[in-house]
Amino acid sequence: MAELGKLNLLRVARQATPGFYLEGGDLGDILLPFKLAPSGIDVGSEVNVFLHRDSEDRLLATTERPKAMVGEFAALRVVSVTPGLGAFLDWGSLSARWMCACSRAIVWSPMCFSMRSRTAF
Repeated sequence: MAELGKLNLLRVARQATPGFYLEGGDLGDILLPFKLAPSGIDVGSEVNVFLHRDSEDRLLATTERPKAMVGEFAALRVVSVTPGLGAFLDWGSLSARWMCACSRAIVWSPMCFSMRSRTAF
C-alpha cells in the first residue's frame, strides 16, 4: 500500500497527457508528471517515488527526495514566516517545495491550512 510522505515503489498503470499514473492501491491512481519521471519508464515499470499533496490537495508523485520524510528529523531553512499562519520551510523537493510548521504540528503539504485547534506561530 502506498504511503503519503514516504518513498514508495509503485507500478506505472498508464500514460496520459500530464504524465504517468501510478498504481496507489487504496489511494487510487497517482500522477507522476513527465518532468519528474525518470527516462526509460513505461507502462508496467516500477518506479521509486515520494508521495505528497500539491497546493490543491491533489496526491502527486516525484522522483526527487526531500530532506526529510514522515517519521524523520532534519534541520530545515525557514523561507518565510506569516503571522497567524506559520513558518514555511524548504524541505528540498522542487515539485512540492514548502512545508509549513504550524505550532507543534508539521503539515506535510506545500501549503499550511488553518488549524482551529492549534495556534500558529
